[in-house]
Amino acid sequence: MKTVEDNGFVRNQAVIQARARVRNAVNDQATVEWVMTQVAQGKKMVTIARALDVDYSLFHQMMKARYSEKLAAARAARAEELVEKNLELADEIQEGRVDAKAGNAAAGIRQWYAERADADSWGRQSSVNVTHKGVIGLHLEAIQQLANVPLEGEVEDAEYEEVEDRSEGPDETVPEDHPLL
Repeated sequence: MKTVEDNGFVRNQAVIQARARVRNAVNDQATVEWVMTQVAQGKKMVTIARALDVDYSLFHQMMKARYSEKLAAARAARAEELVEKNLELADEIQEGRVDAKAGNAAAGIRQWYAERADADSWGRQSSVNVTHKGVIGLHLEAIQQLANVPLEGEVEDAEYEEVEDRSEGPDETVPEDHPLL
């Protein structure tokens, strides 16, 4: 096993060559177009990586990083093709040329892939509306609600009782050695 120093790191020569093959494949436009064609035809990325004789994980990671839009378009094209096949399959089931259970299973698998490959077009659409006012919003809402609540009973004439002011002398209920005094 031959090793070389690469930017201060000792690396295996085979690993360096494998990474170089991946970089060359990802940077070659003809190879990238071929990969996109393969993806649109339904080939798996691991199969494509084997055909190119490159490391799958690094290849897949670099392709996603550089060509995510092209990969999404290729997968969307594949999803469209699968949906068309499902429509043809539905016709064959209706005409009695294909067993209904087997046809439904095949259609389900194709639909599953189409939902994941192009969720915007073929995924199950759901919407959730969540609002969060936060603590301040809740307090303001409570104040607004209380402002609109009429007071019970009207206070027009009130009777007040005068209370004698006892501030002249010390309070006899609090001992003089109290810690707050």
